[in-house]
Amino acid sequence: MSISNWEINPLSQQQIQYASDDAFSALEVFLKLKNLFKQFNHLTPKRILSLLAIK
Repeated sequence: MSISNWEINPLSQQQIQYASDDAFSALEVFLKLKNLFKQFNHLTPKRILSLLAIK
């Protein structure tokens, strides 16, 4: 684990890449969940998340 100072200006290229990857990953998760919800519209988002949980 590393700690980064997000208050510095400008951000390092590594910080920018990390933030970009983080935002892209969140979008991918959202789109997959949205697609699952469309396929299983009788399930609530909470139920879909519980089905996706790693046991």
